[in-house]
Amino acid sequence: DTGASIWTEENDILFYLDRSGHFDENNQMLKAGRIRIHFEENPFEHTFRQQLSLKDGSVWIAGDDVQVNIWFEVTQPVCHVDVAAKKKIAVNVSYENWRFDVRPLCGEERMAASSFVSYPEEVYTYPDVVTATESEVLFYHQNRNDQLLFDKSVDAQGLCHVKDRLTNCQKDLIFGGRLTGTDCTFAGEYEGSYADVPYHGYRLRSAEKTTHHFSVFLHSEQTPQAETFVSHLCAMVSAVDAKQTAVKWWADFFDRSYIAINDEKGETDTGYTLARNYTLFRYMLGCNAYG
Repeated sequence: DTGASIWTEENDILFYLDRSGHFDENNQMLKAGRIRIHFEENPFEHTFRQQLSLKDGSVWIAGDDVQVNIWFEVTQPVCHVDVAAKKKIAVNVSYENWRFDVRPLCGEERMAASSFVSYPEEVYTYPDVVTATESEVLFYHQNRNDQLLFDKSVDAQGLCHVKDRLTNCQKDLIFGGRLTGTDCTFAGEYEGSYADVPYHGYRLRSAEKTTHHFSVFLHSEQTPQAETFVSHLCAMVSAVDAKQTAVKWWADFFDRSYIAINDEKGETDTGYTLARNYTLFRYMLGCNAYG
């Protein structure tokens, strides 16, 4: 039920993280944030290859002397980043967040909160909580129970007399995660702007070595206490056989049924393209199998 949108820019690999059910006060499905993997020397200057590997559900990005594999566990919402280099290097991995102020949703931004498109009053989006320790970054959004779309919708539709019988998925909802890395230390905060949107960044820096591993653990639950959410989030650990389980899950998924047309003809053939696009669509369904 967890996914990422991944791309590369010069020395950086970036990706947005998202998970089913991350709905804020306005019923916007919020991204968990942006992860930036920064190499001090550009490993993609002369060689660059980026590949979605359907057979194991992961993304490979390779450069001159560096290879990166990004993959997700299938039994719990955890994203992993494995980096292998031919020489010892330090890697900076950061969590970036653009929800740090209370601000009104205006114009086209209202479309992200579609139930409020024609709402006559102001609609606000609220900030997340982000904290850093010596070795990890923790972030979460806690819904404010006095600003829920649920309450406004129930009132507008004249359903207050049955309100206690309606399921309120927004009340007490907290969702977020934590970024960790093997042999990493917190290297400070910074500010920037991406696509004209200002953000705050929180950077971890690894020791110099040839292999690196970073993880992002995601969690959500309905609890009135942020401390309870944080304790449950921090108790999450990666499964010992998570990689093997993920590889087997995807292999079984694609072996269960498939369509292949004119494999030998390649992308210039309409039949091949149709079958490939069908397979990519199945992959997207698999990414949200538990959503």
